[in-house]
Amino acid sequence: MDKSDYNCRRTIKEDLSFWREVYSDPIVKKYFALWGEALTNSKEFWEYLNLCNRYVVINSQNEIIGGFTIYNKKNKKAEFGIVLHPNFKNKKLGSVLMFYLESTAKSFGIKNLKAEVYEENLACLTLLKKHGFKDIIFLEKNI
Repeated sequence: MDKSDYNCRRTIKEDLSFWREVYSDPIVKKYFALWGEALTNSKEFWEYLNLCNRYVVINSQNEIIGGFTIYNKKNKKAEFGIVLHPNFKNKKLGSVLMFYLESTAKSFGIKNLKAEVYEENLACLTLLKKHGFKDIIFLEKNI
């Protein structure tokens, strides 16, 4: 997969439909309580998207294949979220997203990235381990 076939840019208003689709996906929705009213109100959704540094990765056909968010940037460390568009899952494109995520983070001077991943999200866990992320386990309990 040649990374020159892809491009990355900060999210613009025209990307709202992509982010709506991503956050409407049942698997993604399972982890986020915010969606509902925010997805239907474009102004609120756009304001939410702009709270963080949110980017999209585009293929040579000008289709958004996925995106990522970099947030809580402090002391050269940051947290991130990464997501593939449902139409591009299982096509080995996670490494393309990771390439642009890491490049963008470096451009901010970030030296350490942290992801919170649910244990059942095996695809993401596999991708992160492939790219050198180490296991750090946090215990969680719903009460």
